[in-house]
Amino acid sequence: GGDAELVSMCLEGMSNAVKIAARFELDEERDSLVASLVDLARLDAPAEVRLANALCVRALAALMLSEGELFKTSWPRALQCVSEALRLCAMDAEGEDDSVGAAPPAPPRRGPAVLTPQRRALLAASQVVRGTLNPGAVERIFVESPRLSEEAIVGLVEALVRVAKVELL
Repeated sequence: GGDAELVSMCLEGMSNAVKIAARFELDEERDSLVASLVDLARLDAPAEVRLANALCVRALAALMLSEGELFKTSWPRALQCVSEALRLCAMDAEGEDDSVGAAPPAPPRRGPAVLTPQRRALLAASQVVRGTLNPGAVERIFVESPRLSEEAIVGLVEALVRVAKVELL
């Protein structure tokens, strides 16, 4: 439909703006554009997540892969957003986090699972993100990181540590 096409065109424009800012070392502009993509993803409000939001995450992942060498201070926000998206992808049909390191499974329930409005919103967001974001594409960011310069790898690792600290607290 027209809406999906319009969203794609807008994301392509924003992605190109990030690439231009990165290549011309316009750090503040690059950071602002990446922050805008993170904000547009709206993963902090699962009830609001729609296809357009998930497409923002996919655009961020693509930018992290293509512009990793020049991402610098944009890494932390982008990684946090993609990490949240992967956590949503890992949710099972009952809204439980199915990812590695998740809490141990709850004892079996008797009767049907109770789906609170909050859990229902998480499930809906999970389905949208899972249908849009390929976890393999995110994995490529890390698999291809050895092609980055030493400085870029340090920036990526420092950002990973920051994101991990936030997620572990």
